[in-house]
Amino acid sequence: MDRSKLADLSEIVSSIAIVVTLIYLVVEIRQNTNALNSQSRQAVMEAATNELYALIENPDLVISMIKTEPLTSEEQIRLDNYYSATVRNREFSWLQFQDGTIDDLQWETEFSVLSSIFDTSRSRDWWDKIGRHVFGPQFVSYVDEILEQQEPTDKIWQSSENWASRKSNAEMDTSE
Repeated sequence: MDRSKLADLSEIVSSIAIVVTLIYLVVEIRQNTNALNSQSRQAVMEAATNELYALIENPDLVISMIKTEPLTSEEQIRLDNYYSATVRNREFSWLQFQDGTIDDLQWETEFSVLSSIFDTSRSRDWWDKIGRHVFGPQFVSYVDEILEQQEPTDKIWQSSENWASRKSNAEMDTSE
């Protein structure tokens, strides 16, 4: 075999090796991206679960959210910290959504939690006096846009207090 044919063959082999290497790298990057996205979703889910456990262990937090009388200093501090942690978790999720790390479906869930947090007049008061001052300016603008479009109903959290005593739609239909 002469040198030019050997050079041509080695170029073909090296081209194939480069293509195989690129394919391998694409597969590895895709797997790493999927793993990072999965870890981010896991972190979001763990944070949400911890919030629920906080409410299970401290039902007085929900009572403080819906209470119409003034809160004690202790109730204010607990509720401030609960709101801060919960909204901070939504800020993390929002940042992950902005980066494309979590998908639209996951963000819709996080958005619904954010909307429910701000369904009370008390949470709006907290946002105006404290919350808006401790979060990033872009997230604050985002939350402000949500709040402009959604008036508080003060109903979502009240329903957690008395859902077991209400008749379901099916029960109301059969009693008529």
